[in-house]
Order: sequence, then structure tokens, then C-alpha cells
Amino acid sequence: MKINRLKIYLLLLVFFFALSSKSQNTTISTKTKPVVSILGFSLCGTTITELRKNYNDLHEIEVEEMNYSSGCEQLDSRYIAKKGFATTKQPGLIFQQERDGDLIGKIRLTTDYKGKFIDNTDIDISKLKAKDVFKRFPTLEGKWGSRGCSDYWNLSNDTISFFVKIDRSKKPMYPIDEAYYLNQPIEGVDLVMSCYVPSEESFTLVETTNDPVFILDSVQVFRGEMNSVDPNTIAVVTVYKGKNATDRFGAEAENGLVYMETISFVKKRYWTSLKSKSDDYLKHVPSPDEESSIFYILNGKPLLKDHEAGLSGITNENLQSVLIIDKNTLKKDYLIEGYSWGVLITTK
Repeated sequence: MKINRLKIYLLLLVFFFALSSKSQNTTISTKTKPVVSILGFSLCGTTITELRKNYNDLHEIEVEEMNYSSGCEQLDSRYIAKKGFATTKQPGLIFQQERDGDLIGKIRLTTDYKGKFIDNTDIDISKLKAKDVFKRFPTLEGKWGSRGCSDYWNLSNDTISFFVKIDRSKKPMYPIDEAYYLNQPIEGVDLVMSCYVPSEESFTLVETTNDPVFILDSVQVFRGEMNSVDPNTIAVVTVYKGKNATDRFGAEAENGLVYMETISFVKKRYWTSLKSKSDDYLKHVPSPDEESSIFYILNGKPLLKDHEAGLSGITNENLQSVLIIDKNTLKKDYLIEGYSWGVLITTK
């Protein structure tokens, strides 16, 4: 369910206090944005433009998103899904671009990859099994997760995901037959990071075992960080509970999933989609912050208040048409005054 941002502050307070009585094992830590790289290619440090300059055979390829299936709702806005870039000079590496820029937001390691891993040790994906992952990363042991509609189990932390193919012939699916899957091969590895940072400052985190998963502008944040969030900057909040939460984020979200997006984040996303559909729109709105003279109408409905929330669901996939109308037509057809232009948006 999507909630008007004027109600968000109350929602968060209720959510926090409802869970505070269950919190256990509280720890305090400091979070800074890490540098994650492989063979010198850094997440949110290397650009597609740089790759093109260095590899004249860089080409676009289709990518199987192992965290999702074709019918799975994709919440991750850190990268452009299903599309990547590859070069024969770097076998086993697929680079995926962030949604709203040129940086690399995701690197897929396929079974063709053999070389140094992010911890600077050698790895051969074609020979890697689930039990080997647990030896290298003991903190992942036993953390079998799946987004419900995915065809793969994932062994993940915030940055790395190892994927094991789910055997649909094994019934029931739960509890997982760990003895069987420990000896199954790793089909791929994803390194993912959001190139968007809500704040350049380090956060003081208070992590509790019974908290829901909080996602702010596609970045997982924790309870302590929420104290620095101004509710007036939030465009939309979506709350998932129970199976709806675990299907979308895995077992980590067993206590719920709160997905939040700021006004600036939403603006940048829908502006990117609208400008790709209409050169006329880009002419009148040259940047996400230059829309004060624009009034939006979505599927025939004027967005009279908090238009960012109304436009937050627009994607390249569901956007059908964008039409600019002048102020006279805006006044005549929709009784809207005080704006120079109207933007008529139609979605599928």
C-alpha cells in the first residue's frame, strides 16, 4: 500500500515503537560506503563510458536476473535489470549500469569467471559449490533465501549474492534440504551497490534483531539512520508484511519490509523515463528540478497534491505516452491555472 507522505512520520513512529519492545542484542556500529571492486572494476566507481574506451568490443547482452523471475515484482532500483555489457577480454564478467547514470551498479560473475575475487583470493566459479561459499564466508552459513518467485536460492549479504538453482522436483520446498543443496554448484555471483547515497556522512546505527528491513532510495538502512530522515523529504512509503515481505526480500524481511523513496529520488526516476519518451518534455523540463511551471496529469487525473508520489510508479516498461499541452488547454480541459504547461501521461 502506498501512503501519502504527510502520514509517513506517524507511520514510522508507530512502526518503531511497535517493534521496540521486541528488540534484542542491540549493537552500535558506524556505516560508511565501502569500496567493492574486482580486477580493478569498482562498483559506483567505474563507468560504462570508461569501459567503452578501454574495450572496443564491449557489447550489450541480455542478463538473467537470478534474484527474480520474469513474473517477479522487481523492487531493486540500483541497476538496469536484464541488460548488461560484456567484453571477450574479461571473460565471466557482465557489467550492469545504474538506473540513472553511467556508473556500474552491478557486476555479474558467471561460471566462466576464474580469477581474483573481491577479497583478493583466487576463485573459479565453475568449480564453486554452496559448501565452499560457507567456508569462505562463514557469516552466510545457513542463510538460504529466495524472493519467492525466483528460480534460485541466494546466499547473500548487502553486497554479494551467490546463487544456487532451485530443484523444483524436491517437495516440499521448505524446510530446505540443506544436505542436498550444499553440494550443488553456484550458478552465478552478483556484486551490487547503490550509487546513490542519502547522506555523505557516516551513520550511527542501532541494529536490533527484530527490526523490519528498511530500504531508503534502494539502500538498506537501519533504525538509527531513520532518526536523520526528514519526513517532509519522503515521497512514498510502501509497507509489506509476512509472506509479501519475504517474497520480495527474502528471509531477512521476516519482520516486515518498509520501502521508502525520497522526493528527489522519485523525481529523477520519472524524469528519466518521461524524457526518454518525449523530446518535447525534455525541452520544457531540462532537469528534474526545473518543473515548477509544469502541471502533471496522469491517466486523465490531475495530480493536485504531492505529484511525486503519484508519478513514483512510472517506469520505462509501463509508460505509454507523454504529451505537452499549453496553459490555455490546461485551463479549458482541466480547470488548472497558474502553470505554463501541462504534461499528459498515459500508462499501460
